Amino acid sequence: MNASVEYKNGRFWIISGSVSPYYTGASRSSVKIAQAGGDICYQTLGFNLSVDSETIASTSIKEAMLTSNYTTNTTPLTINAGTGVTEGDCLMITDGTNTDYFTAISGTTETSVVVCTHDNNNYVGISHSYTTSGTKVQVLREQDPEQAPVAYYDTIDSAVRFGIKSISNQIDYSA
Repeated sequence: MNASVEYKNGRFWIISGSVSPYYTGASRSSVKIAQAGGDICYQTLGFNLSVDSETIASTSIKEAMLTSNYTTNTTPLTINAGTGVTEGDCLMITDGTNTDYFTAISGTTETSVVVCTHDNNNYVGISHSYTTSGTKVQVLREQDPEQAPVAYYDTIDSAVRFGIKSISNQIDYSA
């Protein structure tokens, strides 16, 4: 009843009529668009490519620590088990100062990630060296579920306008 719909930057923005800091549960603030029967507008308008809070919350981000120091332009990169990394996955390595993004290539196992080297692939996959002290490797996914929902109404003006609209949408004008 209180959802807001806007079209900006070539996209439809459908904003929930409730304000909440949660992705899931009874107090969540989310909107889902469902396809009705033979409705062809659903895909045409891009609603088949939507993102909702419950899907984001179910995305599990896997990360592991290095088990041995890594020197740039060498392979493999050895990490703790638990990420489920496989060939073709995109990864990120960081020690808080340097960050590199790379792809796991053929021969990768859960604890031994094969990385591009200049001699083998004509490309250096990881351009910095890393030590086991505070270095983590993360398998990249669509979005990090640890992120808190961003408030759509982020100014006093927009929050007051939302409140007024919310109240006016509850008035029965039929009488």
